[in-house]
Amino acid sequence: MRISLKGLIYILAAVLLLVMGIVRKELIAEICGAVLSLYIVFACIASGITALLWCKTVPEVTMKKNVFFISPQSEKQQFPFCIVGVSAYFVVELSSEYPAKRKELLPVFIPLQKYKTRFTVSLPQRRRYFYVCRYISISDFAGFFSCKIAQPDFDFSIRRTPFFMRAPVIPFSALTIPTSIAAVSSFEPSIHRTAELYESRSYFPGDDPRKIHWKLYAHTRSLAIRLGEYEPPPVKTVSIYIENPKVINQKEGELLTPFFDAFIGRISFFVMQLLANGFSCRVLLHDMLYPSTDSDSAAALLEKKAAEKNTDCTEIYPYIISGDEGRRNVRELFTVPQISRTKKNSNRNFDVVYNAVPHGGVLFYFYIPLLKSRNTMERKDAEQNALKNTNVRTFFYAASAGEGIADKKNPVQSDFPLLKKIPALESFLYSTRNDRMSARYANSISKAAERDVKILTEGHGNVQIL
Repeated sequence: MRISLKGLIYILAAVLLLVMGIVRKELIAEICGAVLSLYIVFACIASGITALLWCKTVPEVTMKKNVFFISPQSEKQQFPFCIVGVSAYFVVELSSEYPAKRKELLPVFIPLQKYKTRFTVSLPQRRRYFYVCRYISISDFAGFFSCKIAQPDFDFSIRRTPFFMRAPVIPFSALTIPTSIAAVSSFEPSIHRTAELYESRSYFPGDDPRKIHWKLYAHTRSLAIRLGEYEPPPVKTVSIYIENPKVINQKEGELLTPFFDAFIGRISFFVMQLLANGFSCRVLLHDMLYPSTDSDSAAALLEKKAAEKNTDCTEIYPYIISGDEGRRNVRELFTVPQISRTKKNSNRNFDVVYNAVPHGGVLFYFYIPLLKSRNTMERKDAEQNALKNTNVRTFFYAASAGEGIADKKNPVQSDFPLLKKIPALESFLYSTRNDRMSARYANSISKAAERDVKILTEGHGNVQIL
């Protein structure tokens, strides 16, 4: 049996009240100390007896994604008795990383009913979670004492299969797909030719006289038409990359989290529109979604992750999605990008991103510009080098809290506090300190987006505000 910190404080307070009441002969202090002491004794005894009744209980647990079905396996088909003031919980510990770290486990308490329990795990953050362990917790209603009854571990196939808390999709009207790749929706090969001379053929009545090859006519005395080379077929597969924002301290991460989740919601809508227009998308992630059938590869990855000292994964894994199935999987894939903590003056390795894009491909690069970040010029240099060396075209989409991301016709944006525009008088009377900090932080992101647009468009770069 364990005593919580709150229980220890109340035990000391009860002893202090009782002793001081007896010494100083204060009736109220004696009564309060005695009542609190009686409850502590009752809670300890009741929790202990209930734990003895539950010590051999192993319920049947079935899961369907994030829904738990828990039922007893006894002959009476009911759970053991709980003394008044004591409750039993089935606890599932989750982790957002694989393998899990003990300091970052998130316990989910499922209150057990008498016969059968159905519980849906609903967590507020957009994240991917893995099951780590499970146990039964017996505690009094004040939480002074608790007993932990171990349960069989999850199967390896369950522990490596995540469930997802998805971000809502935020539609917006100002969606613009670059015209150079928009022709993919026709699914027709290109019949257009370039303006440069590639070959010639004989002239036929009805041909454009402006394309007559007069130099060839001077030698052969026969009319011929200049023809250019066929343009390459339109792109059908594009690469999607979401840059993980890096913050220095926890407070900045708390300010950025709701804005980043809103940005992910808009990216989800953007990618769904690409899939609806016939594109296939290669989503580039800094993490692997573990297969549910190949246990050897998952075990090898577990050993590799455990051996790594640096938690910042630099390897990129591409996932190809297309069609209706791709639209269903977009929100699950976009639970992987997360905000990470970093030290000052940390540089990004953009070469890793461009190495994951096929030669001559198209990359949609989504990121949140930060005012203090110095990665803009590095991002521009990497884009130009990729265009020169591997002919990769990059289209940048920078987040902004200004008009670029706000859509007045779309009321769904009001769900995100960083996107609200509060009048000055209302802000002065009703806004809290956190609201004002969020507004200032959103304003700094807007200024950083304007700065990046000026820098990235200087070298004929493609950048838009999303």
